[in-house]
Amino acid sequence: MAHIAGLVCYLAAYVMALLFGIKYLRTDRFMPYHRAAIGADWESLDLGLRVAILGMLKIVGGGMLSTAATGLLIILLPFRTGEVWAIYAAPVPGLCLGLPTLYATLYIEKQTGAATPVRPAAAFVLLLLAGFVLSLL
Repeated sequence: MAHIAGLVCYLAAYVMALLFGIKYLRTDRFMPYHRAAIGADWESLDLGLRVAILGMLKIVGGGMLSTAATGLLIILLPFRTGEVWAIYAAPVPGLCLGLPTLYATLYIEKQTGAATPVRPAAAFVLLLLAGFVLSLL
């Protein structure tokens, strides 16, 4: 039963990454917390800066999608069928994305006072850690 609970935690985390990845890939401007951190509206930024920021957002979105795809493949195939190595591999893609994301959101919020998405980033990491612990039981 704990193995199924771990699978559900992983599934929730990787679906989060998938949805955020799609959001970041589809955006045509920075997020509201970016505006708050920079202290300027999107339209007031020079074209070159907007292009650079948008490019970085697309890279982040792609990273989220690749993390989601890798994590989902691990949990839906070898993890679900009981492959022992998959217990240890399942949280790795997410933690490689989630820990730097959590750090960056905390850093930006501390430095600028912008309301960054710390809670979703923390929830993502906690779901991965819960999935790992539950899969060991």
